[in-house]
Amino acid sequence: MTTVKTKMPTYIPSATPTDISSNAYIRQNPWKKIDNVINSVRRSNKIHIPFAHNKDAAEAFKNSPASVLTAIPEDHHAQVDLCLNLPIGTIVVVPNGSKGILVRIQSAIKAGIQDTLCIAHSSRSCGHTHIRSGGFCTPCHDSVVEVFDYADTASLQKHLRVGHSFEPFYTLFFDVEILGDVDYNGVDGRSIAGMSSVGRRTLYWKLV
Repeated sequence: MTTVKTKMPTYIPSATPTDISSNAYIRQNPWKKIDNVINSVRRSNKIHIPFAHNKDAAEAFKNSPASVLTAIPEDHHAQVDLCLNLPIGTIVVVPNGSKGILVRIQSAIKAGIQDTLCIAHSSRSCGHTHIRSGGFCTPCHDSVVEVFDYADTASLQKHLRVGHSFEPFYTLFFDVEILGDVDYNGVDGRSIAGMSSVGRRTLYWKLV
């Protein structure tokens, strides 16, 4: 699949306040099985909420937003809850190695299929049609082979050749405006985003 190459502004960290600052970071690497995090965000103009990328969470949120945490393992409640409370307009860093992308949240949380992504999985003994959180079903978690763009025909053919199955990428997500690429410019990535999948952190950025 061709990578999205639209020229975007590039920002680097600033030690002093600037015109643009981010207030959170949210990783986009479900099950650590996605190859191109940045391209995924650019293609979709969406960011999904980590640990809420399954049909159970999406359906729970649709039925009653207050009940969504019942579909998420307790050890991930704090990270999901942080995302649930991010207001429209929040600027978020999506980290990816020593670089990333800067986005502004444009919508309230939505629930359903993020339709630029799909899941390739091996056969699983649990019998679940749609993947459940690994905290509730280990065979579901272990069956994930790759999360990839449905338009990536090379990956699709690769999985078909070895007999993998496919399912939609159900999730909670935000629509976002992409503001630009970020380059840490030698700054330690741990000061940009912590080890957690989600976190609050105020950072200043300047154009290069």
